[in-house]
Amino acid sequence: MESILATAWEERLAGPYDVIVVGSGYGGAITAARLANALLNPKLKICVLERGQEWPIGSSLTRSSA
Repeated sequence: MESILATAWEERLAGPYDVIVVGSGYGGAITAARLANALLNPKLKICVLERGQEWPIGSSLTRSSA
């Protein structure tokens, strides 16, 4: 069974969000993780927007030659 990281649209956290991070590349991922783990009370509501393909956990990211 494939494991997907994203939350289904119907199960997403209702807005409004305190922070919206656009892109989950290195900078976006680190930013979101640091904000999520910040010692704040109440915790920030964070939304990460990503346009790229989601890869199942444990899948191999191989590129085919064109």
